[in-house]
Amino acid sequence: MFKISFISMVVVVCLLFSSCLTTKESGDSSTPQQQEEVSLDNMSENTSTAAEETEIPLEPEFPPPPPVPNLSLKAGKTPTAIRVGQNFTTNFTATVINQETESAESGITVTVTYPASKDTTEISFATTELTTNEEGIVSFTPPDTSFTCNSKITFTVKSKDGNKTTSIPYIVKTNRHNKGGNIAIVDYGLTGKPIRDNSRSASALLTALIRNGFSSIGNVDFVNEIHSGDKAKIYQAAYNLIGNNSNFLIYGTVKYNGEVTEKDGVFYTPLIGDITCLEMKTGKELFHTVIEVVGEGSSEWAALQNARMDLFGPQAAEALIYGM
Repeated sequence: MFKISFISMVVVVCLLFSSCLTTKESGDSSTPQQQEEVSLDNMSENTSTAAEETEIPLEPEFPPPPPVPNLSLKAGKTPTAIRVGQNFTTNFTATVINQETESAESGITVTVTYPASKDTTEISFATTELTTNEEGIVSFTPPDTSFTCNSKITFTVKSKDGNKTTSIPYIVKTNRHNKGGNIAIVDYGLTGKPIRDNSRSASALLTALIRNGFSSIGNVDFVNEIHSGDKAKIYQAAYNLIGNNSNFLIYGTVKYNGEVTEKDGVFYTPLIGDITCLEMKTGKELFHTVIEVVGEGSSEWAALQNARMDLFGPQAAEALIYGM
């Protein structure tokens, strides 16, 4: 009877142990892979919650730039004209004005455009930027002058209603005015033939140049060479006659530029002058220009005189003073 009881107890214990195992397994029935996925999900939720809790710093907000005011430019005084090799005694200045407050504007960028170089007759320009001072002024000092020029220096500023500009004359005269030179111009008649004596156009140009400070200058004749239009022959003929005793040679032609007309008792005579200036030492072309004029007078002769003496002569002189 004792044995039966012992066996019964063992069976009971086994049954109890088996029941405990079954209960534990039924409490966590997921597989290891499922447990890992649950763990990752929990981490994702935790990370998302942490990101929501962390404040992302915002980029700093800068105030918008102030609106461009309505500006204008006022040019300063025109510096006195100089000669090649000299420097301007005063600067080129301009003042920026705020049109809304009618006061000078400081700290404004101004673009300055100025003559920088020259190739015979073609001028090249350069630019630089300056900032207005407390009085709203920019002051520009141009580079050393090495070429003749009758041009302008331009100031430009950006305004509310577009760019505003103002200009100041930039005048540099030739420095050959007192170095000696010669003039050889051939006049042509109405029929197109050269006049071989007493060129009135040459005399008109000579007079105008002397009035503008030229000295040691006179007229010479190379009619055949100039009429041929051969520059090499013209230079050689001039060099054989005057050589290095002359600094430059001004030569060319003055011809009728159409028919002489008359209206209401006034005669009109059109002329065209083709003028070149050579450096005698080297034969280099210093300047070339074409001048067209129409003389007026009570007679054909008076109109011709007006065209030569009052129009062609002064205009050719001015072109040479600022060009050669």
